[in-house]
Amino acid sequence: MIYSESLSNQHLAYAVSDDLYTWKDQGPLRLAVSPAEHPWLGGRYGAPYVWREPSGCFLMALMGEYSMSKTAYHQSAIGLLASDDGEVWDLAAERRQ
Repeated sequence: MIYSESLSNQHLAYAVSDDLYTWKDQGPLRLAVSPAEHPWLGGRYGAPYVWREPSGCFLMALMGEYSMSKTAYHQSAIGLLASDDGEVWDLAAERRQ
């Protein structure tokens, strides 16, 4: 399970379970995506939706918010991230084969 954790120190974390009743926290995910380079992550981000492709690659749709200091109104975006192991994530369009 991947979830959004904390608003003061925003990050995504994950937990694993063998029975879907008891969960073991595995800590934060590693995003190889910089909010400085991708302003849609400059504010809050969360609501991850993750699935596994038939090729074995994981994909994640992630909602991000532009920093309110840069706009006078609320502006959100959805990015597509990819991972081979479910722990380290890059923007899907920037992955190298």
